[in-house]
Amino acid sequence: MPILEQEQRFFEAGIGELEAYLLSDELFHPLEGHQRLTLGGLLLAQSRLRPQVDNPAGQDWLYRLEMEMDRTRSRWRTAWEAKAGREFRARLDLWRNYLLELRQSPEDLAPSYPQEVRWRVMIELLAHELRLSGPDLEQVESLDCILRTGFRSGAFAWDEALAPSFPLETFWFLYGNLSLIKEVV
Repeated sequence: MPILEQEQRFFEAGIGELEAYLLSDELFHPLEGHQRLTLGGLLLAQSRLRPQVDNPAGQDWLYRLEMEMDRTRSRWRTAWEAKAGREFRARLDLWRNYLLELRQSPEDLAPSYPQEVRWRVMIELLAHELRLSGPDLEQVESLDCILRTGFRSGAFAWDEALAPSFPLETFWFLYGNLSLIKEVV
């Protein structure tokens, strides 16, 4: 199944389950197949779909789903923020683990950067949903310092068609790749 079709199915199924997900205790809510709904995954799919949906019917479909997502977010704002906060910390842990493991095996793990950087993208998307303060921001900045020790600016890490949804100023970590991660700063 092509990536665009997978993203569309995930986004539509996720919007259909969003209210139930927000009102549940689950952080990773099962969807059809082996997919798991999270707010970060939903926000990532939305961002990745925007530049790829280029026909009027597709744009209308995406607009309707985005409006439904916005209504649900507004109606269940406290639950939305609580889930976003929990997931933010979970994604931060995944990203930290990747960076620390990368320091131990750079030759093995640096090639997987284009896949692993998705955790950092989700962290950024979730941060926009939250009112982050001191410790959370400090953790992101600390991990960004580690990343910068081995980061080389360059080409967009994912399919170039997705770049319009991820501006360089905010998503700088998508515009390049890794050499070697050095000691923690």
